[in-house]
Amino acid sequence: MRFGTKGDGTRQVEAALRRATRGMAMDRIPLRDDELSLLCDIVQSPSLHLTAAKRLILDRLLERQLVEPATGPQDPAHARYRLTEQGQAMIDGLGIGITES
Repeated sequence: MRFGTKGDGTRQVEAALRRATRGMAMDRIPLRDDELSLLCDIVQSPSLHLTAAKRLILDRLLERQLVEPATGPQDPAHARYRLTEQGQAMIDGLGIGITES
């Protein structure tokens, strides 16, 4: 999947995220929609290409320690980023099942 092209899986994830956070007080929503979307994109395609706007979002996720560079021996050779344990826990807490592509 090319980054920026939303397939059915990404649309389903984004819809689930909106349902999971609907009606919650703003201070209880841990991430913005664009941050959640990028987290899901990283799980589905860790070799994604980033636009300048997406790079700013990634910088926020890196700062919050939800994403880290994929440099470990367990990471696929094409992977550039991966979720940290904290990032994965945030996705899991929303009850969203995402698999790598």
